[in-house]
Amino acid sequence: MQILCPVNQPCVDDQASLGNFSSADPDILLFHGVRYKNQNPDPNPDPFYACLGLCVSQISQADADLCAENNAAICELNPPTPYFPPIVPVNPINPPGHPIPPPPGPTPARPSTRFANQEQTCLGDCQDGGTETSIPAGRYFGSNQAEADAIAESYCEQHLVDMGCLTNFLEGSCIDESIGTHFITTDNFFSSISLTWTLVGSLPPGLSMSEQPTELVITGTPTASGTFTFQIQARQGDDFWWRNYTFLVMEITTAAALPDGEVDTAYSLTLTTIGDLPPVSWTLKAGSTLPDGLFVEESTGEIHGTPTTPGNYTFTIEAQDLAT
Repeated sequence: MQILCPVNQPCVDDQASLGNFSSADPDILLFHGVRYKNQNPDPNPDPFYACLGLCVSQISQADADLCAENNAAICELNPPTPYFPPIVPVNPINPPGHPIPPPPGPTPARPSTRFANQEQTCLGDCQDGGTETSIPAGRYFGSNQAEADAIAESYCEQHLVDMGCLTNFLEGSCIDESIGTHFITTDNFFSSISLTWTLVGSLPPGLSMSEQPTELVITGTPTASGTFTFQIQARQGDDFWWRNYTFLVMEITTAAALPDGEVDTAYSLTLTTIGDLPPVSWTLKAGSTLPDGLFVEESTGEIHGTPTTPGNYTFTIEAQDLAT
């Protein structure tokens, strides 16, 4: 936020600077920046002629100081015309104190040299997403249109850096296993952040989200396997964040009842999965036992060997990928 003041008329935003004492809305921390240029008091009088840059920022003290410095510098490039009381000539023919009438016609106005910025929009790159913010038209001024737009663009880019990016999320999970509680938010907080969240696409079945002002909470247990993609967006005023997410739900697709084998006859079967992030490693669960003579390959999931003892066997083999 910026307050543009007339020359020699310092101003403050009393309502904002006093804070908001309502319990419904949070207080906003304001930083004030003041800069003067061309401090040349007139030797005779009262008026004090200078270029004053005064700004109020919600971002930081450095932001307020830079804004004030820019405003004062713009004024210095086009200094205001000092005001001096006009000298009124006296007509010697008339008695003293009778001025000569001014010439007819209006006095031409001094042309304005201040140009307001046009709206500036800037974009930032983030992992699997990005950010966007804008500076409304008429917020900053320059000695020409290009300068006004350049100043606004500079503040736009500076604010873009302060916004940060949306944080990551789980890469994947196993079907029918709870993911716990996970949070998506920005990685650079504002003191007054209050985000509105939007989901584009769908979460995996079984997962749900809860919108909070500073974060999006995702919980649940996936009930379907596969690869799921969706986009999460966040907005606060002119600030916009977005990120694409891919979530994998892994499931072993080989039927639980394996084909029978025969004693002293070579056996081979490769287990398969869906929704995995390779590589997948396969292990026999602790306490489980394969039929005598059979083994499971950790890297391929192949059960192979030559069974030597007849019988019915129950065992558990687990699969783990990079996401789980």
